Amino acid sequence: MTIIDELGPAKLHADEQQAVRDAADAVLFTYDIATDSAAKDAIIHLESVMDRLVDGGRLLEETADTILDAVERCGPQTEPLELPAAA
Repeated sequence: MTIIDELGPAKLHADEQQAVRDAADAVLFTYDIATDSAAKDAIIHLESVMDRLVDGGRLLEETADTILDAVERCGPQTEPLELPAAA
């Protein structure tokens, strides 16, 4: 949500901000994005919003990628944790 606040309404209109929030909420409250159709749909919708903003020149691709990465990090961990080696 920090990214939304930093970009503000000049870069992300209210409906675009809501797409980010909806996707973040969907992945935050799922156990498995791959099997949760609501979470998948929210991510797909957000990707399409980001693509539209990049194609229209309103966002840099790097900014869109940062937003998508931040939203995906809200979800469940998909890779095993690396434990520190025993001393």
